[in-house]
Amino acid sequence: MQYISAILKYDAIVDLSNNQLKDDVGVMFENLLYTANLSHNQFTGFDYGWETWYNRTIPNLQYNEIPIPEEILATDFWRKNHELFIGNPGYQAPK
Repeated sequence: MQYISAILKYDAIVDLSNNQLKDDVGVMFENLLYTANLSHNQFTGFDYGWETWYNRTIPNLQYNEIPIPEEILATDFWRKNHELFIGNPGYQAPK
């Protein structure tokens, strides 16, 4: 599977890890009660950019292809959510 377009139930448990999903992570994943697992895919960014996701629920995005911008590394957002991005290009643990 390379792309998903669906209306997800609020209380759904979504695990789409180890697929071939790519392009940007859709905002549909931020309204879930439980954090979606999207690890080990080929996502390359976020719908509407990083700043749009600062106040949203971030899915598990470990081991994707999302480049981590240098300016993100010093933010509170990064300190709070960095573990969800382990294995992505440019990943650094907070200092």
